[in-house]
Amino acid sequence: MSEKAKQNNEVNHVSEILVETLWDQYEGAIARYRQQTDERFNAFLNAIKQANQLKGSYRKSIRGFYKEARNTNQDLVKGLTSNIADRLSNDPSEKSKELQNQWQDVSNKLEEITFTPVKQMFDMMDRIENRIEQNTEEYIKYRQKRRKAWATLTDEYMRYTKAQNINMARRIEGSFRSLAKTGI
Repeated sequence: MSEKAKQNNEVNHVSEILVETLWDQYEGAIARYRQQTDERFNAFLNAIKQANQLKGSYRKSIRGFYKEARNTNQDLVKGLTSNIADRLSNDPSEKSKELQNQWQDVSNKLEEITFTPVKQMFDMMDRIENRIEQNTEEYIKYRQKRRKAWATLTDEYMRYTKAQNINMARRIEGSFRSLAKTGI
């Protein structure tokens, strides 16, 4: 076909412009949907991360309160221990020193026993929250990978369907033009 005939063919097909405009709008809508999906996933992940940070700072403040209570308890134990030590110092025997050491060990073990469940609970909560964050990140990566794989296929089908629609629109318009020329 000559260059002039190609230009006439391109200019003469009004339906092609309509079909391309509709497909361009559809492709734009698909692109916006994909972008919004990525933004939603990222916003969800950021919300989980911020919630974990907030919970971590909350646990940190609770640990601070617990340490204050523990220091107060240690002061009380030291007061009691010094009181007992004063009484036992009057009796400088080996058994009194041993009893004083045992009292100190008992108070330390009691403090450790009372703090262990709280510490374990906080550690477990940290691990659970970190695992949730990691699982969410992995899920989002998986979803994006799957969506990209399907997007490639979808884009190829859209290109093929668009070309077929344009071809069909040209044929229909060409048929109407030939009918109009014949005067029917």
